[in-house]
Amino acid sequence: MSEIKFDLHITVETKKLVEIAKTVIEATHESGINILPDIKKTEPTVNNTTVQEPETVDVPWTEDDKPAPTLEEIRALLAGKSRSGHSAEVKALISKYGANKLSEVPQSSYAEIFKEAEEIGNAK
Repeated sequence: MSEIKFDLHITVETKKLVEIAKTVIEATHESGINILPDIKKTEPTVNNTTVQEPETVDVPWTEDDKPAPTLEEIRALLAGKSRSGHSAEVKALISKYGANKLSEVPQSSYAEIFKEAEEIGNAK
């Protein structure tokens, strides 16, 4: 058996075991039986020295945090719009960014052109 097939086999079998364990836990929980022991929380240690957990900071996710779309993603979106009968709008959008073809659009404009391309053909 090849290494990849073996790894796949292990993954599939592990998923089966997890599902069986979930079923057993749910069934025993529903019947009021606690099969999981109460685990006392202990401080993590390394070489008998207590390890402090790092502080977590909640950082809000904003639209600005999304990575800019790639040229390939923009090309795929615009190709779909062209196939849907909006070729003129696609060409006008590319021209708006001072380019004759998509590959000439500056990478710094990818997010804006993608957002505008999404609106092509949408009824307002």
